[in-house]
Amino acid sequence: MYSAVLVLHSLSRYAVLVLALVVIARAAMGLRGQRPFEPTDRKLGGAFLGTVHLQVILGLLLNLGLSPITKAAYSQMPAAMRDKTLRFWAVEHLTMGLLVALIATITRVKSRKAESDPDKHRIALIGYSVTLLVILAMIPWPFRTVIGRGWLPSFGG
Repeated sequence: MYSAVLVLHSLSRYAVLVLALVVIARAAMGLRGQRPFEPTDRKLGGAFLGTVHLQVILGLLLNLGLSPITKAAYSQMPAAMRDKTLRFWAVEHLTMGLLVALIATITRVKSRKAESDPDKHRIALIGYSVTLLVILAMIPWPFRTVIGRGWLPSFGG
């Protein structure tokens, strides 16, 4: 179960990244071209938010029960806070993931409720861009020392 959820969580990050780029690009083009906030913009924003929420749910399953890394961290939290790897997985990655979901949710709600189309695009552009920056900071990219993971997950754990 742990391996399957880890693979799903790892692979779905690419869907989150692609959708983030799409909603940001559409918001920028809509703002620049003074285009109406179309149903497609609304649907893509919803797809992005849904994918982010799926990521958070999978991450919570890993963090709060399935991951041997976080189990070890939570069993000795004072020691884990002194260890970069354990602190990243038990605290930093989790906190930033929840922050991403919060920012994306607020952005979606505010962009939908904005009065004018330019305001909807502006809110989407800013909010989803901030969301993407936090996402990029929290991903355990392979080139990150200590916490890096591979580009594609495997079922090996």
